Amino acid sequence: MGLVVLMILVLTGGLVWYFFGPRAPQLPEQAKILVEPPPDSKAIPHTTEKETVFETSVDYLSPRTMAPKILIEEGIGEGTVAPPHLPKKEARRAPVVDPATGAIEPVPEPDIPEVVKNWSGVVLVPEVARVSKAYTSAVALSRVEAHPLKNGRLHVWVRMRNKMAYPVEVEKDCRFRAYHERVHNRLGFESVSIPARGYADVMFLSPDASIEEYTILVRLARDKVGEDDADLL
Repeated sequence: MGLVVLMILVLTGGLVWYFFGPRAPQLPEQAKILVEPPPDSKAIPHTTEKETVFETSVDYLSPRTMAPKILIEEGIGEGTVAPPHLPKKEARRAPVVDPATGAIEPVPEPDIPEVVKNWSGVVLVPEVARVSKAYTSAVALSRVEAHPLKNGRLHVWVRMRNKMAYPVEVEKDCRFRAYHERVHNRLGFESVSIPARGYADVMFLSPDASIEEYTILVRLARDKVGEDDADLL
């Protein structure tokens, strides 16, 4: 009798874990282009890793998804986390009135991707030099990770290291290109301050799914640059 009860408890526990426990990360179909680019793709291959240096990224995990291991970097100074860098919202057009009936056509909400808890838990890592352009010698991009969301979009996380002995203000942007698209969509430059000899973690949200290419852009803040400063292109 005791053995039967034990077996029932084990079976029940297994079912509870299966239906309510955390799930292992699964690579979304639309992000596979970054891992195994098709022959007609210009995507830079990414490697899949089980660790992330971006501790804040776990706040965006999809419910019931297992978190990757957090890799703590030593001796990198004081750090800060910038607000999420999102695509700009489009202006909504005015309602259209039918002159015959007077009926007002509903104005659809624009398709604005929001920062949601939808990360698949997968960590994709590219070669930093191939996805970034730093137009200043004061800052180095020490780590880039692409975190595929379950809706096909990407969170691109970047660790920006300040090599100077004083705080630096930079402007950062990211341009994305979806698979089979010719045009890159840019988010627009936004500023971020980086502590002296420290770092800033930045997250960019792609405006589209099935991203094939992305490039991180960093330059000194315009109001911090003199006329003869060659760091800014």
